[in-house]
Amino acid sequence: MKKYITHLTMNTAHSRKSYSDEVSKEIYVYMRGIINKAMSGEDVELLDNTTFKLTVEGKSYIGTIYAKTEKGSKPILTTGGTSDENDKKYVWNELIKLERATFGESKIAVMPPAVPFVADLLLPFAIINLEALSWTGDFTKCLAWMVLFPSEII
Repeated sequence: MKKYITHLTMNTAHSRKSYSDEVSKEIYVYMRGIINKAMSGEDVELLDNTTFKLTVEGKSYIGTIYAKTEKGSKPILTTGGTSDENDKKYVWNELIKLERATFGESKIAVMPPAVPFVADLLLPFAIINLEALSWTGDFTKCLAWMVLFPSEII
């Protein structure tokens, strides 16, 4: 059976299977520098006047994309993922806590998806940078493959 990562959008509860070959090797090579810089703890410049901050622990991570504004950076999307069965509840609970703090309640199931998974949560400030939403899904899919299964993509 071909390996996949479950990719979930928390705001809509939409999920799909994400395969590593959905993205060209050239894109993974391009993103390697961005992800390595982010994994070192640096804020990384992305497209459309955005930055990215990432925390990785083992085979689990949580990251946030920020839109730059005149009044500072505003979070537009938080993504988290894991391929570690022991970490899935922690990663999931952190995303659920953010969802509840932001929207007042969770719109999706309390139980996390099976590992490996990546879950994206669009945040209210996404409205100030809609053009970024045209690529965030592909970005978070690439990120998941590069952090969780780097040997399988390059």
